[in-house]
Amino acid sequence: MTRSRLEFIVFAVLLCAIFGISLALRTGLPWEQVFTGQWIKLTDNDAYYYVRLLDNLSSHFPLLGKFDPYSIFPAGKDLSGQPLFFVYFMGFFTWLLGGGHPSQQTVDVVAVLFPAVLGALMVFPVFFIGRAVFNKWAGLAAALFITFIPGEYLARTLLGNTDIHAMEIFFSTLFMLFLLLAVNSGKDTSLHPLPQAGRRALARPIIYSAAAGLCLGIYVMSWEGALLFVLISFAWLVLQIIINHLRGRPAGYLGLAGGITYLCALLSSFAARPGLMASLSLLAALAAAAVLPLLSWYMQRRKLKPAYYIPCVLALAGLGILAVYLVSPALPGQMFSAIVKFFMWRPSVTIAEAQPLLIDRGSFTLAMTWGNFTTASVMGLIGLGIIIYQVCRNGSPGITMLAVWSIFTLLAALAMRRFAYYFAVNAALLSGYTGWLILRATGFKEDTALAPPPPASPASKKKTKTARSRAAQGGARANRALLALGGAAVVLLAVYPNTGPLPGGDRPFSDVATRALYTPSDAWYESLDWMRGNTPEPFGEPGYYYEYYQKDSSGAQPSAAYSVVCWWDNGYWVTRIAHRVPFSNPGSAQIGEQYLFTAQDPAAADKIASASGMKYVVLSDYLVDWTKGLETVAADAGQPASRYYEIYYRTQNGKLSPTLLYYPEYYQMLSVRLYCFDGKEFTPSETAVISWEAKTGADGAPYKEITGLKTFGSQADAAAFIDMQKEGNWRIVGKDPHISPVPLEALEGYRHVYSSSQKSHIGNAELPEVRIFEYTGTE
Repeated sequence: MTRSRLEFIVFAVLLCAIFGISLALRTGLPWEQVFTGQWIKLTDNDAYYYVRLLDNLSSHFPLLGKFDPYSIFPAGKDLSGQPLFFVYFMGFFTWLLGGGHPSQQTVDVVAVLFPAVLGALMVFPVFFIGRAVFNKWAGLAAALFITFIPGEYLARTLLGNTDIHAMEIFFSTLFMLFLLLAVNSGKDTSLHPLPQAGRRALARPIIYSAAAGLCLGIYVMSWEGALLFVLISFAWLVLQIIINHLRGRPAGYLGLAGGITYLCALLSSFAARPGLMASLSLLAALAAAAVLPLLSWYMQRRKLKPAYYIPCVLALAGLGILAVYLVSPALPGQMFSAIVKFFMWRPSVTIAEAQPLLIDRGSFTLAMTWGNFTTASVMGLIGLGIIIYQVCRNGSPGITMLAVWSIFTLLAALAMRRFAYYFAVNAALLSGYTGWLILRATGFKEDTALAPPPPASPASKKKTKTARSRAAQGGARANRALLALGGAAVVLLAVYPNTGPLPGGDRPFSDVATRALYTPSDAWYESLDWMRGNTPEPFGEPGYYYEYYQKDSSGAQPSAAYSVVCWWDNGYWVTRIAHRVPFSNPGSAQIGEQYLFTAQDPAAADKIASASGMKYVVLSDYLVDWTKGLETVAADAGQPASRYYEIYYRTQNGKLSPTLLYYPEYYQMLSVRLYCFDGKEFTPSETAVISWEAKTGADGAPYKEITGLKTFGSQADAAAFIDMQKEGNWRIVGKDPHISPVPLEALEGYRHVYSSSQKSHIGNAELPEVRIFEYTGTE
């Protein structure tokens, strides 16, 4: 067996083994959270949007309507121009595996497996990028790292997380791989004059460039934020062209690779009618790929000083921006805003994935970084520092690509922690390189331990005794031991910090894979199943959920008869599980439910309910429990949480003890009056009033200490007492969310129709986790 054949077999087996481990972990660990027996659950809110479209597409493949009437009240969502290749991609495999008529079971199984398979397949492009930039050992180490990196990357490549993110990661990485291969295979090709370039010499870069363009086109057709990797690749190519020119190297092959890539991406993305921003970005990149190498060639031919090249590039960029401005004055600003949004820090947002990686609840922390990358955060930064130094020294295309790519994704991840799933690929590659440096320090070489020793010659056989002395044998054993130690160290660094257990019992990988934070509970599934079978069809026709939707002859599209109001985060669940139309969902800008839930005045609530077309309102413990979502609901309504509740302290046995107290505004919220009191009248037996003082703790943090407590027979008496006080701080409070300190009138127009059998503890009571009320309106 030849050496190359043996290397191929060994690395193929190792890669397939890593792929198998990755797939087993991504499917096995969350299996019980997805396949629950009665239901097949998705583990991400947005996944319900895509699989809802897959439900419909699978009934008419390859046709998908231009709008979805079930998406949002009243007229649905316009799907024309939406980047929905992800849905078609899943639809093809669903159609194929279902023999042209897939069952709902087939649709569900394909949908939940899709992200896990894509995540497991990532070991292959990561390996080949590592091999192309460094060597096969670095690529293998990178494949191992990408398998075990936890955090955002793992969460988005797990069984059931059927969102576009796994596809984003996979095709953006494939794109960078093929673009790198196109550049590497074309750098020794002379393009001047073009007729002298042989067909074989040009075939490879052209094929790789076309493949890169196809992957970029798929990426554009899958996500509206695809401008990110157009920017990354464009920045790399421009920088590489500048480096080549300054060092006297040809740049034509870069223009060939970039030009074909962006042209193929532009042509392939037309199938999905990309937005103006995406099209202009690809056209700008295509123009730069064509013009900048020609400018370099011209200046080198005229023997102009290389230092003149950068001002010329800047001048061309200015002319390009001016041309866009003349076409549309608003476009340059829009393009700039589209770029900046990837790197802008928003520490005040309430959506966790949109917060900066280094900020948690307003404070600086490294915990999120460690939770997303563990050892890859340290090894990756070491590797990044080394390759930046190498870029400054020689600027080879592969090293420059990885440096630019890593810097951009790192900046994006720092600004918005969700983009940690992009930097995970770079962290794995950079850690793989650092891992290779560890291997090399222990004696590894490119061909270490792969090929058998060459056959000994007759002359060498006679010298066996002297050549294999005990000292040599001891040295060989020591060398093999050192090699084994180096290999074990890299495997340990890639695996153990992620699988644990670490001090404190943390297991970052399994903790992420098994918790399924955004999976609907059994209570939600049970309640929405009830809704699907026991409420009127919003379009009057059973099975309309699976119809192919078209506008009528007048251009009008169907509107739902009513809406279901729930917290916006649960809107996609209502569509996909209940087959009903929500008033809001995570993808809409339509708001109002937060004002309904926090409404203090029933008349104001009725106006919101009527305006939203509400017939049913779905309430859960999330809306009323301060440990869950109450603070977020209040913030979305423009109110501080302290309007509804606060933590006070009292001195007991010489120590401060915290106690949670609710204000009357909490009990008067519509959501609390329905969820905790069934919308019924409530009269308290007594009303408590506390006095308190503002103090500062030893750590400098302010707090409120209770200094007195009085109880009264009615709210009126309590209010009269407070009015009589000329000094001090006094407040009516309640301690139990089910016992209001103020009287509550019965709510008219609401009828309780369903409660889940699963319970939730709210305060000292146990209530159904999900409750559904019918809104009948008021006269």
